[in-house]
Amino acid sequence: MGQITLQGVQKSFGPVHIIKGADLDIADGSFVVFVGPSGCGKTTLLRLIAGLEDVTGGAILIDGRNVVDVPPAKRGLSMVFQSYALYPHMSVRGNIAFGLKMAGIAKGEINRKVEAAAATLNLTPYLDRKPRELSGGQRQRVAIGRAIVREPKAFLFDEPLGEASEKSTPGSHRGSGGSTRGTWTVGNKGSLPSRKDANPDNDEPVRASVGGGRWRMGP
Repeated sequence: MGQITLQGVQKSFGPVHIIKGADLDIADGSFVVFVGPSGCGKTTLLRLIAGLEDVTGGAILIDGRNVVDVPPAKRGLSMVFQSYALYPHMSVRGNIAFGLKMAGIAKGEINRKVEAAAATLNLTPYLDRKPRELSGGQRQRVAIGRAIVREPKAFLFDEPLGEASEKSTPGSHRGSGGSTRGTWTVGNKGSLPSRKDANPDNDEPVRASVGGGRWRMGP
């Protein structure tokens, strides 16, 4: 599970064409990085895949199914935002568990997943703290924890590791609960986990570069 295919995906905001035609085939278990200058459409493309923006044209297939008309919650993806997007009134535990609660997961299973994610991300001592009591790097790890506990088909990262050092997050890019093989699609160039962490059978990420609003795959 987790294969993502883009077929002629376009996005325009009024007369401005941001994505002029994206054709990508992201295999299950692969780690793809979108690179390009600021404003070229990296975040927009991630949001299109996640369903947070409507496509102007083209198709987005997840495991062979066109999901352009499928709401974000039904796509089976997890997106980590650059801005953390944490609930300020909830504890770290509550933020990580929120998506599982909304999905109706049993309380015991939620606790197990949250504890496992917190241990992986070195957040166990902070589970009862609110986001305002955390550093920027710790908030980023909470956002990552909220994503990995859902065990999605694919992770979409929009520059999530800018403040989270490798030293502070050992093993955090491997997921939790034994899930290490999801498709990783990352929308920035710096501070990236290696593809070897996402899929031990591979060593380097595949990069999707942008130029003039058009995307191409490359090493």
